[in-house]
Order: sequence, then structure tokens, then C-alpha cells
Amino acid sequence: MKISNATAGCCKVDRVVSAVEGLPSLEAVNRDLQQRFTGVHPDRDDGMGVRRIAEYLNKWTLKTLVGSTGGDVHQPDIETLYTDLTTQREPVSPESAGLLNRAGLSAERAREYLVSHTTVHKHLRDHIEVDTRSANRAAPRERTNELKDEMAQKIAYHINGGTDLGPPDEEIEVNVSVSLECPACGTSTNADRVFARGSLCDCEE
Repeated sequence: MKISNATAGCCKVDRVVSAVEGLPSLEAVNRDLQQRFTGVHPDRDDGMGVRRIAEYLNKWTLKTLVGSTGGDVHQPDIETLYTDLTTQREPVSPESAGLLNRAGLSAERAREYLVSHTTVHKHLRDHIEVDTRSANRAAPRERTNELKDEMAQKIAYHINGGTDLGPPDEEIEVNVSVSLECPACGTSTNADRVFARGSLCDCEE
């Protein structure tokens, strides 16, 4: 079965969940995604943005595909595999190649199972009927944190894969911080502090 967006009127999330043996039922997956988005999931009560939900679903799918062949599958290996696939690294790392071979998949074939955040957004809105405009989420803070995490992962991926800046056999950890600056008074403050305080500075609107 080819997993793609080519079939009009057919949701790719539905097709992926139905095609991957080992994933829960579509009803169970939909309930899990809805709870995570709206912030009522037992494991995640602060709400997840659509990009993070797409990443969560994609890693869940990859772990299920690889795990269905038997043996232990460690989350760090899935993280590496996901990074290799989404950064279009060719060839993928030896570790990722081993996981794909174990599942009988090529990198190209594995990418067909991945869904975009746009697809997830449409799925939440049209198939689960979640009000994506007014869900109980701190959208700006959540999105900023998502982008910080994504940037840190990408920087670490390229630094650790192409340099010898750190200790032997150790990966450098990357932390990304964001500062917001008022164009009127020039006040510059860490974004986390701004979100916690609710304002950047004392300038009048």
C-alpha cells in the first residue's frame, strides 16, 4: 500500500494508522491526539501544538514499524532515525540504516509513512472536529518552545555529525534561547520571562 496524499478526499493520517500493523485502532489514535492537543492527556496536560503532535505521531509510527520485526527498540534510536529521514540525510546513518533494514524499508519508503503538521491540523479539524482556533493552549509560548527545540536538534545534528569540537565519544548538547526586543525602548528580555510576566516592557501601547 502506498501512503501518499494523492487520493482526493482521503486523510493520510487515517491511511497510515490503518496500514501500520501494531498501531492502535484509528479511534484510539484519534482520542490520543485530541487529548494531547487540548491538554487533557494523562501524560501531557499542557497541550501540544500541531507540529509537535505530527512529530509525536511520526515517531510512534516509525517505532511501531521497526518494533514489529521483534527485538528491543530504544527511543534514542528512533529519534536519530526520525532526524535522518526529516533532514533528508543521504545516506542515513549506519544506525538508522540498520533499523530500516530490519523493518525491510528503504529511507524513501519510510518517509511515505510520515505526515506533515498541515495534514495533522486538517485531521484534527475535519476528522476529529477539534476547534483548532480556540483549543486550551498557550499557542505563542508553545510554538516558540517547539521552534527552539527544533533548532537545537538541527544544530546538534550538524555539529555532532560534522565536527570534533566535543570530547571523544560524547555528543555536544545544544541549548537555544530566544530574546524579544521592544522596538520603542530597546528593552531586550528572554522570551520565557516575557511569557511568564505577560509583557515585554512598560511601554504604553
